[in-house]
Amino acid sequence: MYYRRKIMLCVLDAFGGSIDNTFMEKMLFLFCQKGRQVYEFVPYQYGPFSFASYRDKSALVKRGILRDVEKFQFESDYSDLNITIDKAAEKIIDSLQNDYSNISNTDLVKKIYLEYPYYAINSIIASEILSEEELREVILTREKNNKTEPVIFTIGYEKRTIDGFVNELIKNNIACVIDVRKNPFSMNFPFIGSNIARVVSKFDISYHHLPDLGIEQSQRKNLDTFDDYQRIFRDYKENLADKQDSLEQIRDIINSFKRIALLCYERDPKYCHRQVLANYIKKTTQRFQRIDL
Repeated sequence: MYYRRKIMLCVLDAFGGSIDNTFMEKMLFLFCQKGRQVYEFVPYQYGPFSFASYRDKSALVKRGILRDVEKFQFESDYSDLNITIDKAAEKIIDSLQNDYSNISNTDLVKKIYLEYPYYAINSIIASEILSEEELREVILTREKNNKTEPVIFTIGYEKRTIDGFVNELIKNNIACVIDVRKNPFSMNFPFIGSNIARVVSKFDISYHHLPDLGIEQSQRKNLDTFDDYQRIFRDYKENLADKQDSLEQIRDIINSFKRIALLCYERDPKYCHRQVLANYIKKTTQRFQRIDL
C-alpha cells in the first residue's frame, strides 16, 4: 500500500474511523505542513484540497477498506489492516488528534486561512468566516498572483502530481494550457488530456489540445543521447512551417489569454519539442516572454 494511503488511514483511525471530507482534507494538509509531504494541495473552494487524496479514497473504496459514502469512513472492522508508519508520522498524527478533536469545521478552516492565506484565494466562504481585516490578507495574497505580463510558459508533467501541476498554473496566473502532445494519453491517469481539462476548468483555466504540433511516437524511438534529441528537434523545426493552421490557432490563443503554458511530458525542456515550438512562436510575437517551469 502506498505510504500516503497509510497516512490517510491512520488519520482516519485517530479520529474514530469516520470524518467528513473537509475535515480529512484539512488534517492531511496540516500533516504535510508538519512533516513529510505525502500530498500536495491546491487552493480550492474550501481551502487546501488534494485531487490525489480523492483518487486514493476511490482506490481504498474499491479495495473494500473505505465505504462508498460522502465522507471518509471505514467499511468494517479495520483492526486487522496492520498499518505501520514511522514514529515521526505517528507523533504528528497524535498531535493533530490532541489539537483538533473538538474543533468545528468552520474554526478549523478559519485557522488554516489565517496561517496559510494562499489556500484561501479561491475560497467561496472566506468572506463569511473572516473579518474584513483578515480577508484583506487573502486579497493581498491573491493580488500577488495576479500577474498580467504576456508570457509563454512551458511545462512538463514528468514527476509531477496533478496538484503540483495546477499549483504552478495558479501561482503564475496561467489562463490557458495548450497540450502539444500528439496523443493526450498518459499511463499517469491524471495527465490524460480529458482529465487535465476537467481539473483546470475548476480554476477557470482553459485547455486546448493541438495534436498537429506534437511529434509522432514512431519518431521518438531510440532517443538515447542528447544529440538524438537535437536531431529530431531540427527536423521538427524544419517542418513547423508546414503547420501554419495550427500555428495561427496557437497565436490566436496566446493573443486571447496572454499567459499560456505549452504542455508536454518531459520535465527538462531541453529534451522536449515544446522548447522549439516556444522559441518559434516567440519570434513572431516579440512582446511575449518565455519561461520554463
